[in-house]
Amino acid sequence: MNIVKFNESLEKHRTILTEQQYRTLRGLAASGDFDGAVKGYHKLLRRYRRNGNTETRG
Repeated sequence: MNIVKFNESLEKHRTILTEQQYRTLRGLAASGDFDGAVKGYHKLLRRYRRNGNTETRG
């Protein structure tokens, strides 16, 4: 996954992320910690799929 695809995917799932989660992941990717951003993104998506909308969106 490259940064362009990551940003597109992040934008697609923006409705399930809190504003802070969205900003943090974008900031990590922009600052160069792309692997950390992808790992965190997948962790949040797993958590959302397992628990539904109650755990990730405030």
